[in-house]
Amino acid sequence: MRKLRITKSTPNINSSERNLKIVLCEENRVNSSTKNSVMEAANNYRFLFADPPREVIFEGFKSEKAKTQIDVVPVYREMRTKIGSILEKITFSLTVNQYIRMPFRNRYLNINHYPYKDEIDYYIIVPTMSLMRWSVRDISKLKSAHKSIKLVLLILDSLHSQSWHIPFVRDKIFSDVWDLVITYDQYDAKEYGFKWLGYAYYPECEVLPDTESQCDALYIGFNKGNRNKTIGELFKKLTDAGVVCDFRIVRNGKENEEIVPGLSLTSRRYKYCEIASMAKNANCIVEVLMDGQMTQSYRYFEAITYNKKLLTNNHNVTKLPYYDSRYMKYFSSVEDIDTEWVRKKEEIDYGYGGEFSQIHLLEYIKQEFGLN
Repeated sequence: MRKLRITKSTPNINSSERNLKIVLCEENRVNSSTKNSVMEAANNYRFLFADPPREVIFEGFKSEKAKTQIDVVPVYREMRTKIGSILEKITFSLTVNQYIRMPFRNRYLNINHYPYKDEIDYYIIVPTMSLMRWSVRDISKLKSAHKSIKLVLLILDSLHSQSWHIPFVRDKIFSDVWDLVITYDQYDAKEYGFKWLGYAYYPECEVLPDTESQCDALYIGFNKGNRNKTIGELFKKLTDAGVVCDFRIVRNGKENEEIVPGLSLTSRRYKYCEIASMAKNANCIVEVLMDGQMTQSYRYFEAITYNKKLLTNNHNVTKLPYYDSRYMKYFSSVEDIDTEWVRKKEEIDYGYGGEFSQIHLLEYIKQEFGLN
């Protein structure tokens, strides 16, 4: 476990000065399993994943199968004390860092303190959620300090969507510090010259928690992308027709609104495996893309993985792997929706063979760099 130690100088030092003397103990900064995995690497290279804080969509890299190839390193330390938490928030505040570069950032960056070895080449995968709190200057310094490092940027959202984190990283995405830039959006790849990773980014959960959610139609997503009008109309049409709906819209900030009667925002942040469990217990999964988004969301992958119906406003759904017109329906307006189809129980088997797993991302990177 990482610990904090407050160093005390003189007895008469005041509390504010003492609080500023927080230092991080480095002796336990990397757990023993990570050290062992590096020592036992079968090849002369190793993957590192800069795990974004408080995100749960990269569970695939934490599986037993993945651990033989990749170490998951939280991009920065999350402090467990009240004072440490305050300093962390200030140091990595997106607002503050727009105007001033905060000192001591490197003390918090785990990736800087990883036990790199000269004889091993490191391929560091940096998702854009981690890039928000990591400056190009910090990245360049790390790369200069360790010549064996290759940097792979993983873009998690369409640049044309209204994802809240993209404005904070857009300029960094186009920096020349990256050795490889990968996106999950094939349309962005074509427009900007990125590499398209295909469909290998679904965070399959090894163990699903129990859930009491049994419904005909499930929708879950953040309150973003100018889609509330569509979601509200969809919810009303389905519930008016007697379809049992479980719609959960997660607020991004302090907004408080009722989309339509009976459908309000929630403050709860769900772990991804909770969402997957809800999907497994639903009859039909509802996907509503954000304005400007042209590619599929996780809802599509859940439908395939758990053999569920998919109701989507993604007009490209017919081009996707495993598309089956019997169990996947596109709608451009709520008038297109067959509510009886949503409610009807059917035996579905897409024949999915694990092709979407995040572990295949590593194979893609190996191919791009010509690794064995």
